[in-house]
Amino acid sequence: MDEDTESVARPVGVHSFRPFLLEYILLAELKEVETHGLNGMYVAPSASSPLLWHGLLFVRSGDYRGGVFKFSVQLPESYPDGGLVPSVFFHPAVFHPMVDMVTGELCTKHVFAKWRRQVNSIAELLAHVRLVFYKVDAENAANPEAALLYTRERDAFRKRAAESVEFCWQRLQRHDSTQRSDAVTFLPTLLEGPQLQEALSVLLRSNADVQEADGVGQEREGAASPTPVYHGQGLSWVQPGTAVPFSLADS
Repeated sequence: MDEDTESVARPVGVHSFRPFLLEYILLAELKEVETHGLNGMYVAPSASSPLLWHGLLFVRSGDYRGGVFKFSVQLPESYPDGGLVPSVFFHPAVFHPMVDMVTGELCTKHVFAKWRRQVNSIAELLAHVRLVFYKVDAENAANPEAALLYTRERDAFRKRAAESVEFCWQRLQRHDSTQRSDAVTFLPTLLEGPQLQEALSVLLRSNADVQEADGVGQEREGAASPTPVYHGQGLSWVQPGTAVPFSLADS
């Protein structure tokens, strides 16, 4: 068999179609995230890679009340196959029993020992990320110091948690030239002191149809879901409100 014949006879492997299949798999995952009711959490794929997702979490009650935490989700190259669980990192690291203070990685292995396609989802993972700030688990600790304080010295733990909330908020407002250009950033605020506190209070109370039951928001029966409002700027691998990969806004 000559070279030309061999090239024609060689079957096209499934891997040849993987980038296109992955795009639509992740679009379906993103749609599920949008309808999952993750109150106080905002997340979207990175403009540079669909395997990297950026997120922001607002905590409304509990020891981390008032917290605004930036995080990222890194999907493995083999996603959703291979059994590898996506990694979640906080930027900066949060003082929490399940967060490694050196890497900022959230420990999820006790909940997701192995990733199972068509069983596990990014929405499910994000729901867990949100839950750990309302129901703290000190038994599966990535930060032994935080776990010890939580179980033995609760007042000291609350103080450290409050300090971490303040530290993360200050870091969010600081411009960092080394951070990724497509990461979540905050514009400088013109509000100070009481005005800023009032604005944050309004933000925390913005979802009037949410009840904090056991620390986790539950939508009231019959309450209308708010219509998402998109204020997109720049380019993304998917235009908000569409299901078309690599779509661009009309110029």
